[in-house]
Amino acid sequence: MIYYSTPWDSAQNIGQCYNNFMKLLPEEIDYACFTDADTCFTTSNYGKIIENQINNNPNTGLWTCLTNRIGCPYQKLHGIKDSNDIKYHRMVGSKIYNANKSMSYKINNLQPLSGFFFIIQKKYWQKVGGFRTDRFEGVDNYIHMDLNYVCDIRMMLDLYVFHWYRGSSKLIDTGQKYKKPKLFSL
Repeated sequence: MIYYSTPWDSAQNIGQCYNNFMKLLPEEIDYACFTDADTCFTTSNYGKIIENQINNNPNTGLWTCLTNRIGCPYQKLHGIKDSNDIKYHRMVGSKIYNANKSMSYKINNLQPLSGFFFIIQKKYWQKVGGFRTDRFEGVDNYIHMDLNYVCDIRMMLDLYVFHWYRGSSKLIDTGQKYKKPKLFSL
């Protein structure tokens, strides 16, 4: 079973937040899919894509996918337009899926992944003692490094997720001025 979570922790201990969610998974064969709050799946069949990848790669304990904006170069889809137009990104997601069905590649020894989206199996999380809780940043990088020699780590080439990631370097100006909202009263 795959369980989905968009974690948040006001104490900024994201590793502890991840660990708390992992503890809720009933079986060690279960998976947790973590997404940042500023991400959006671009295809309606994302669940099936993920299931197929997991079924086709049973020795993989950690997954990520392609996106539009991120610091880790191999996770960023090359040639992607810098746009916040979700219609555009849904079209890209569909094209990526159709072009790369069931394709993935190992990323064990590459730069540690950026955690805008990742999936981890509970048994491998347990094997490395969970996520680190001594820092806010880099928790995603450390889980990649901790699992590097424990299991396969793979990049799904048929799943593309839109990532706001601090917006764009060139935000779209609609020309609309801010209007003070009407206040409602009884």
